[in-house]
Amino acid sequence: MAPEPVVQALTCAKDIPDLMNRGHRLERFSHGRHTIAVEQLGPDSFRLNHRARDARPPPSFVESLLVLGLLTILAEMTGSTDVTLKTAAGEVWRRHGKWHIPGPSSSIASVVLTTATVRGTAELHDANLVSDPVSGLRNRLVADPVRRWTVAHLAAECSTSSRTLQRRLTERSLSFSRLVTDARVEVAASHLCKANGPALAEIAFIAGYADQAHFARTFSRAVGRTPSGYRADFGQ
Repeated sequence: MAPEPVVQALTCAKDIPDLMNRGHRLERFSHGRHTIAVEQLGPDSFRLNHRARDARPPPSFVESLLVLGLLTILAEMTGSTDVTLKTAAGEVWRRHGKWHIPGPSSSIASVVLTTATVRGTAELHDANLVSDPVSGLRNRLVADPVRRWTVAHLAAECSTSSRTLQRRLTERSLSFSRLVTDARVEVAASHLCKANGPALAEIAFIAGYADQAHFARTFSRAVGRTPSGYRADFGQ
């Protein structure tokens, strides 16, 4: 089955640091009581601390197990061939794609996640990137609107320089920001039209907006209807 939209947005991450960054951005929409602090220990090693926000009660064992376990699976889905999850004391929780039974006194609030070989970035086979860069880049933006795109990133996608890309956009009376805005609006509109589609906060994250208020303002300005009004008008 195709991944659930939020999961798909997370697993588009190009590497583990990018996945962690996307997870932090998702926390802005969830308004949860807890957060995950990430400390990079090395190129492929990260210490994760599941803790409370401010002075709130700390997460329970089960809450930490669920959140950190899910993050481990997402790390595997992004392309790591082997992910190891250990407690701060060195007790293995997951290795070689298998879970291990913890000891009775285990604590999982602080863990170390280590990744093995990560597959390289997939080669692009979109002919539009060569024959029609603007059309091809629209497709790339729509495929991963959560990524923090820059002109340099877009230029690299079609093996050209930032200056050349800017010139091609100018020739078509377009801009980098317009491309990004159009892609995000397109993604958001497609989800708003679906029967039983994601909630508005989920769509805001999936489409790459900073928060739900940013989504509402930008979408309304581009389309002329609020997201909820658009769903009422065009939702199946």
